[in-house]
Amino acid sequence: MYALENIKSVHLEVTQNCQASCPMCDRNFHGGLENSRLTIADWTLKDFAKVFADTNIEHFYLCGNFGDPMLHDDLIEMCRYVSQTSPKTAIGVHTNGGARKPDWWAELARALPEDHCVYFALDGLADTHSLYRVGVEFDKVIENAKAFIDAGGRAEW
Repeated sequence: MYALENIKSVHLEVTQNCQASCPMCDRNFHGGLENSRLTIADWTLKDFAKVFADTNIEHFYLCGNFGDPMLHDDLIEMCRYVSQTSPKTAIGVHTNGGARKPDWWAELARALPEDHCVYFALDGLADTHSLYRVGVEFDKVIENAKAFIDAGGRAEW
């Protein structure tokens, strides 16, 4: 059994919401009908703060297997909470990058702690990306990534 104070790294699914319909995603059936066995749910900011207060966590991975973290309404506030309460904690966020507007992405860059990285899941270039990331516009991802980077965010493709 693990003691909470010994846990150093956490992979957290903050939402099961996503705007994409990628063919290999368990959220739908081959890019079509939504999976009725999957309920759309979100962590609350209050629960996030309660669970992770007074921990020794060194790294958060916000990687949605069933949703894109960027669609959580309180994601920026969650990142601010970590930045303010545990500024040395690293955050890695995985996203398809197609949600939200550039100004939101710039705000996210300012909310993240110094040690962070947002991983943009670009599958192909403009001519092939939509085959794998159904419902995600390549140009919008590039626009969002540029806004994030221009505001001081660290990103990888």
